[in-house]
Amino acid sequence: NFAGGLMILFFHPFKVGDYIESDGASGTITGITVIYTILTTPDNKVITVPNGKLTNANIINYTTGGNRRVDIKVSASYDADTEFVKKTLLEVASATEGVLKEPAPVARLKEMGASSIDYTYRVWCKNSDYWNVYFDSMELIKKTFDEKGIEIPYTKVDVKLIKDYLPRPALPRGFFMPNSGHPVANRLKKRPAGARVFGLAGGVDGDEV
Repeated sequence: NFAGGLMILFFHPFKVGDYIESDGASGTITGITVIYTILTTPDNKVITVPNGKLTNANIINYTTGGNRRVDIKVSASYDADTEFVKKTLLEVASATEGVLKEPAPVARLKEMGASSIDYTYRVWCKNSDYWNVYFDSMELIKKTFDEKGIEIPYTKVDVKLIKDYLPRPALPRGFFMPNSGHPVANRLKKRPAGARVFGLAGGVDGDEV
């Protein structure tokens, strides 16, 4: 860790105030010591990372470039015209506060899925505006799609109920359904002593004669 701290202080891969991600930890650097680097997450949690671990892992520095790109995957129905969807997404980019004009916003068809066409919405903003631009874009995309009648597909399950009527079971020879109109069955409204009763499908009794 001490050697790692010396390497960080010498090579300066990041500085206090940078937002980095490394080995599953991410946050704004609030302190660098010889042994540890201290990160503060967006929800104000403090992470203390050993410098040896940082120097042996990949480090993503989101702050060095000054600007950051916002990438959003947007799904639309196959019924929606592709050019119309792309034009609508660019209108959203123009209407979202904090989006930079250069590099220019991008809206392109990315993938044709099983139930939707997926588009890529890419805009650039300052590092400090990243989350505002992300959430404002998401909300404005939904609102604008609703206003323009562009359907956003979602998983649906159609359930069709079919009522099956079981056919009346065929009876073996010598058995009759009560109240069936059969002349023998009509004479068995009062079961004779010793008659056996059998349970049939549907809860109807049959008599053996």
